[in-house]
Amino acid sequence: MSRIERSIFKNPFEAATRGNYPLAIFIGKQQRDSLFIDSTTLPIAKTCYDLIAPKVTNLENAEADLLSQKGTQGGKVATFKQLEEGMSITLDGWQSEIKHVYKVDSIQYHVLFPNGKGPFTKGTQQHKIDAVLALLKSIGTDASLATTKVEIQAFYDAMTLAFKTKGTSKRSTINESIAVEVARKELCDVMEGNFGKLIDFYFKTPMLAAKYFDEPAMHGKLQKSFMISLNPLKTKNVFTRTFANPETQELQFTNLTTSVLRFFLTDIKTGLIGTLYIEVPAMATVTRLLSNCGDPTTQTFLKVMNIDMHTAGKCRVKVL
Repeated sequence: MSRIERSIFKNPFEAATRGNYPLAIFIGKQQRDSLFIDSTTLPIAKTCYDLIAPKVTNLENAEADLLSQKGTQGGKVATFKQLEEGMSITLDGWQSEIKHVYKVDSIQYHVLFPNGKGPFTKGTQQHKIDAVLALLKSIGTDASLATTKVEIQAFYDAMTLAFKTKGTSKRSTINESIAVEVARKELCDVMEGNFGKLIDFYFKTPMLAAKYFDEPAMHGKLQKSFMISLNPLKTKNVFTRTFANPETQELQFTNLTTSVLRFFLTDIKTGLIGTLYIEVPAMATVTRLLSNCGDPTTQTFLKVMNIDMHTAGKCRVKVL
């Protein structure tokens, strides 16, 4: 994956997504969707949303056309490689949307993903197609997931086309490849422009703009699970992260020892525990909103404290 070039005169969005169209779509959709949430109450969010929304759509359409052309000119293996490269991020997007409707520990969510991500990312090409089809059938006529189902159906159609069709038109593929690269750069230009607008708007408190940008994704550091060990009466940082929808973001906390652990948010790395925190009993697993630990819109450091005087602590935190 491309790394962001460290220069204030280079577009970090373009540098991070160079050669990776699925990532460009992923961070573009994250910015678009987080702006949409605030667009009815915040004029600057509405302005930025109106700029980015059509660019995300353009890139999605251009990539779909490219994948379709590769399917007709080069056979299933080359095209499936393109699809498989973006499968994990695409699946993250579907699951994120579904989590807004059904909690991850709900029966409905388990019916949709009985075996987690495995069937979508492992096995033969046919097995992956079958996994997406099974997800479509499980959603069925659920109106609350209608929009997500449209996205999944489009991806399924691209998979089946890539699997079945062959042809010889290389010139069309070259043209579509140019089109998707142009669309990627145009999206990145808008994202950089929105960054400038939002930083200007929040110039006194720039971290308030962080929720519109998935910086860990741009750095290729989308770590989902964190294991922490700490001595008695000690505190450690779990992670530093901003989220597109911090108020609804859920985390799973697992206490692996007999000590009692407290999780809390701070705005600086050396911040101390306040009045708002989550306490996880010994040998327990709980799922809680990130906002139960503090204010995730301004406090981006998640920390854990072992309050036991004698027993060392160990825990796992999973981003859902």
